[in-house]
Amino acid sequence: MDVHLTKQTSCDTLEAMKNLKEIPKWETGGPHNIMLKGDGFHISYNKDTDELGEFLRGDAHQETALVKDGKYYILNGDWREDYEKLLIHGFEVCKKFFDKNNIGNNTSTWSNK
Repeated sequence: MDVHLTKQTSCDTLEAMKNLKEIPKWETGGPHNIMLKGDGFHISYNKDTDELGEFLRGDAHQETALVKDGKYYILNGDWREDYEKLLIHGFEVCKKFFDKNNIGNNTSTWSNK
C-alpha cells in the first residue's frame, strides 16, 4: 500500500474500510488520552497536552502516537482519521505512515526515532 506524505487516503484503504464489519472505536486510555487498539500495537491521541504541564507538554497541544513494545512514535497534531484507516493494515503500514510524516512541525521531541 502506498502511504503518502499528505493526509490523503488511498482507494485501497477506502475499499478495505468498506469491507470492515466494525469500524475501529476509540477507547479511554487514561485521564488525558484515548486509544485505538491494533494487533500488538495501539494508537494514542491526546487532545490537550497543556493539561500535562509545561515540562511534559513538549512542543504541541495535540499529539497522536503509534505505540508498540514500549516505543512511542509521536506526531504533533490530530492524525486520528489517518490512523483509523491504516490500522487494519497493521503496524508496519502505520509505521511507514509515521516515518513519511515525521517531518517539520509534525515532529515531536518526545518521539522515539
